[in-house]
Amino acid sequence: AAESAVKLQLTYDLKSGNVVLADVGDVKTSDGGYLPFLDKIIEKNDLVIRDLGYFSIKNFDLLNEKEAFYLSRLKVSTVVYVLNPNPDTFETGNIKKNSEYIKLDLATEAKALKPKEIKDIEVFVGEQKVKTRLILCKLPEEAVAKKLAHQKVVARKKQITISSKSIDLSVVNIYITNVSADILPKENIY
Repeated sequence: AAESAVKLQLTYDLKSGNVVLADVGDVKTSDGGYLPFLDKIIEKNDLVIRDLGYFSIKNFDLLNEKEAFYLSRLKVSTVVYVLNPNPDTFETGNIKKNSEYIKLDLATEAKALKPKEIKDIEVFVGEQKVKTRLILCKLPEEAVAKKLAHQKVVARKKQITISSKSIDLSVVNIYITNVSADILPKENIY
């Protein structure tokens, strides 16, 4: 297949049916480079659905501040934490900062899921520890095989090696969102 020569950036308002942004740019321009402009058009209660090219924990935090909502796949390299159920404390009872959170092992969580099981966990992502919901969806074997095959094609094309973490997590789709479970149940995310 021929390489792309241009990149189309499109932001579409599903509710109104209007195109909010349409821009043709250089294929080498990062999707994330559009975030500062896109952030200016976000309003309270908007739902932002973006692909991994726009993944930015800082941006998710900004959406929280604007009282907007997001749904995104999780970048495999993202550090995920949960609250430590038994943190160390000072004599005063205050929690020692370095023991408030513990890293969540996503590979272990993924392996523990039964086929087609969906798990919803309150987590904190990145070094900023942005609070969010993490949804793990165990994939059927056929989908895992297809996902691994696609990863191999991309790795070969980019001349990179697939990380063992990516291979371990190929058995699940992983999403993050700040939409509450009563509005968006985990069964509706897959």
